Amino acid sequence: MIGREAASLPTVQAGKALDRVQSALHRHRNWELLLQAALLFAASSLLVELMARAGTLAFNMAAPSVSDLCRWDCKWYGSIAAHGYQLQPTPSFRGYANWAFFPLFPLAAKALALLTHAGTGLALVATSKVFYFFAIVSFMMLVRKAIDPSAALLAGAVLAFNPYLVYGHVGYSEPLYFTLTCLAFWFLLDRKWLAAGVIGGLLSATRVVGLLIAIPYLVSAARDRHALRRDWPSILLGLLLIPAGITLFALHLHARMGDGLAFDHVQVAWARSLDNPIEVLTLGFRTGAWDAVFASVGVLSLLMSVLLIVRREYAYGLLLLAATVIPIAEGLLSLPRFVFWQMPLLYGIVRVLHGRRWLEIGYFAMAGGIAAFTLLGWFSGKSWII
Repeated sequence: MIGREAASLPTVQAGKALDRVQSALHRHRNWELLLQAALLFAASSLLVELMARAGTLAFNMAAPSVSDLCRWDCKWYGSIAAHGYQLQPTPSFRGYANWAFFPLFPLAAKALALLTHAGTGLALVATSKVFYFFAIVSFMMLVRKAIDPSAALLAGAVLAFNPYLVYGHVGYSEPLYFTLTCLAFWFLLDRKWLAAGVIGGLLSATRVVGLLIAIPYLVSAARDRHALRRDWPSILLGLLLIPAGITLFALHLHARMGDGLAFDHVQVAWARSLDNPIEVLTLGFRTGAWDAVFASVGVLSLLMSVLLIVRREYAYGLLLLAATVIPIAEGLLSLPRFVFWQMPLLYGIVRVLHGRRWLEIGYFAMAGGIAAFTLLGWFSGKSWII
């Protein structure tokens, strides 16, 4: 008996050694992914810098500064970070007010400004860039888990060279929104309902469409009947956490200026209203010029959502469908930005490209060209890039 135990001792030790090796390899894969993400982020940042310098030559502009990166929506976020939400609309400014912009991103930028003593504009741009890096990491990890480890680098490249990558570098909330969406799906894959609900609450404090994360949440729960019977209290609590962010925002607006739905009511100032999305697309194609381009982007996003649904990836497809139809119904302005920062769209692109090398080359040539063009549009102050 003693001999048998002695004989088994090397086997036990070998098993422990193998476990340590596997653990080390696992850590190595994570470090390798982080290094790849850092290099992709650096390459994306380099493209921004190159196009900024090209813009100074092409448009005879001064060298870009932080103010050139913090424009349009970034200025509104800056007003929230610096002064909070307005008591009334800006006088003589078409009824605009910063109520339309959700609080989580400017709060994160304000925290960074307090920690670093940086100016508000610089803090907003830096916060956006930090979350862009996290977005690349989280997207790579999600794709590694949901599709295949070999697709992770492709996923990082698809996000780093997003045709509308400009919004990852200029003080907008898109990278934060993208990161949180990836995390929500990550937790849903692991059936961690409460964690997914908490992330959903943060999403609904980032953008109004963050509430739509309830769609993949419900789809994931419905597809796991065993979890529904066993974990229904956690599932229900997680679902109830999703609107927590927007609820707290509404309560703050009500206490601040008397209208808890001011974030919706103020959209009138931007001439936004919910119309028939089919009519909006049809009118865009008839109008032509940039409206036709924006309408084409909307149609491509709708087609991708259908493809994902046909592939039975309902959580991704249905979220993308809803997150495309709603912005279309509000108008075509800014539609490409809304669409190309929806994680399920880029997830679908990875699905289509993975394992098709020539298609990958063609896609990145096109995406890189569009990214360079939109960057030039940004630095030259063109209105179509808003």
